Amino acid sequence: QSAAANNLAWAYVQGGGNLDVALSLAQKAKQVQPNFVNATDTLGWIQYKKGLYSSAVPLLQECVTKAPQSPIYHYHLGMALLATGDRAKSRDQLEAALRLKLAGADAENARKALSR
Repeated sequence: QSAAANNLAWAYVQGGGNLDVALSLAQKAKQVQPNFVNATDTLGWIQYKKGLYSSAVPLLQECVTKAPQSPIYHYHLGMALLATGDRAKSRDQLEAALRLKLAGADAENARKALSR
């Protein structure tokens, strides 16, 4: 149930769907399975997408702490930190994401953010 709610929330985010619905699904997934790192990441990323940067950062930091080899978690945290104005920590996270082989559009976005 938690994974299904998380996957549906992620589909809303990726497909440009309603972020309020996605947020509700992600909150449910996190509540049902608080240690499910994918749900934590989804919840944090939705908060980032909604402009709730200071709420997103601790969730995304939790993901990096629990799964430090995940490039996507470093990328998400880096983007949220950049949005809060913490350029130094953002740079560290985005560089880590690229070192860990972040790919595709996310890698392109990370490189663009680093070049600014």
